Amino acid sequence: MTKNIPNLKNVLAVMGGVTAGLGIMYLLDPQNGVKRRGAIRDKAVSLSNDMRESVYRTGTDLKARATDMIHDATALIPVIGTASPPSQNQVSAPINGKA
Repeated sequence: MTKNIPNLKNVLAVMGGVTAGLGIMYLLDPQNGVKRRGAIRDKAVSLSNDMRESVYRTGTDLKARATDMIHDATALIPVIGTASPPSQNQVSAPINGKA
């Protein structure tokens, strides 16, 4: 069974070579190759533009979320000078009534 493995590798290599050759022939066809390459180029440009837009929108969304989180966090912090400092009893009191 193990001596069939090299044959399988050879078959797969030949199939890969034939596939690559057919692909190159398809793109370099003198009659329709220019049209096919143009379609591939247009699709690649479209995908690139879509990706750029998606990254921009994601960045804008993350920036807005981060700004909201910072705003919410700073709203929880008392403004210096408006709150009285904790008394000695509050500082030394046990948390949740536990000693």
